[in-house]
Amino acid sequence: MPYKNKEKQRQYQNKWAKNRREKWLLDNGPCVICGSWENLEVHHKDPTQKESHKIWTWCEERRLVELIKCEVRCSDCHNDAHTKHGPEDTLWCSKCQQFLPEKAFGKSSKKGQKRQYRWYCNSCRKSIGWN
Repeated sequence: MPYKNKEKQRQYQNKWAKNRREKWLLDNGPCVICGSWENLEVHHKDPTQKESHKIWTWCEERRLVELIKCEVRCSDCHNDAHTKHGPEDTLWCSKCQQFLPEKAFGKSSKKGQKRQYRWYCNSCRKSIGWN
């Protein structure tokens, strides 16, 4: 029987998926690079093989097929894996695939990350409808 309160249902589902993710990270941690247990994340070893990152509500069989392609990394090591280093005071935009000045990027609101800027430049974020 579905919830009558949609917000309560959404909160339950989010908590359920978060617990599933945290259990997998604890079972497969620590970070394969530095050995840290802090701020663990799922990293696809080969991004071209990635089907999706929204896997925590999938059935176990399908989810495990995707997780075989992954490893555990702390947030700093995960960010380093996805950051290309170019000229000083520039950042790599993951969408338009070019180095741009830092001022072309918005600041990230995610706490505890070494990278303080967003992954997509402001122009790319605008083109896909993100603020």
